[in-house]
Amino acid sequence: MKKKIIGIAGVFLAAGFLLGWFLCCGVSAGTHDYVEGSALAAEWILNSGECTAERYQAYAAATDALEELGAAREGEKPKAVVLDIDETVLNNYDFIAEIYLNGKGYSDEAFQAWVAEGKAVPIEGAAKFLQRADEFGFEIFYVTNRLFEHADVTVENLKKYDLPNADREHIFLKEEHSDKQERFDRIGEQYDIVMYVGDTLNDFPIDTYRKSNGERRGIVTENSEEFGIKYIMIPNPSYGSFEEASYGYDYSLGYPKKAQLRYEGIEEAARRIAEEAGV
Repeated sequence: MKKKIIGIAGVFLAAGFLLGWFLCCGVSAGTHDYVEGSALAAEWILNSGECTAERYQAYAAATDALEELGAAREGEKPKAVVLDIDETVLNNYDFIAEIYLNGKGYSDEAFQAWVAEGKAVPIEGAAKFLQRADEFGFEIFYVTNRLFEHADVTVENLKKYDLPNADREHIFLKEEHSDKQERFDRIGEQYDIVMYVGDTLNDFPIDTYRKSNGERRGIVTENSEEFGIKYIMIPNPSYGSFEEASYGYDYSLGYPKKAQLRYEGIEEAARRIAEEAGV
């Protein structure tokens, strides 16, 4: 217990030191520094066997859950599986690498240009899972925040790898906003959605859209028994709604302010952990 308290206190002190160093010693927080601050997450995605293992593990759990459901397909509505596309079914290796090699950071324009090239490859484990779901007779839908203008290239990208239901009827693209709930509801009118697969909490119908990270953690805890069964999470620490939540979804903020809020978030987390441990 003593070692645990010392360890937590050490995290707290380290976070405080980093924040103080950042705020008081004039550490640059421009675009380059902000991008470099995410480089370890990108390296983990691009290079680590651990990332590959977690993806295989997630899709193995999804397959096991579907096999159990496959023996009990009762009900009025046909059953369906809903998946995100980017970093869930298709891999954005090239784009993620590009962000860190050019030092410019993420931009929607750059991402959409990359999507238009149609060169994404399947995430490890995804194709096998989708083929298995198709064999069991589940309808497969792809709910993505790609734009309508990239509908055809997205279909062709999925078809390239013989992924099931790769057609316009089964792909729901971004409409007025990024919230997917309305699209989930439309699918749910005709199908019993038994599983959702995604790399961000907004890929699940659990009301996390534009919520704070604290609220999102609470929602996950409330739905903890569904993860690994109905909700399958594909690891992605490089980008996503968790980062947007860290700066309050204020997209007008520059990189220096976002970097400051990132450090403040670490300090807040260290304080919370220490308080929970009674330190």
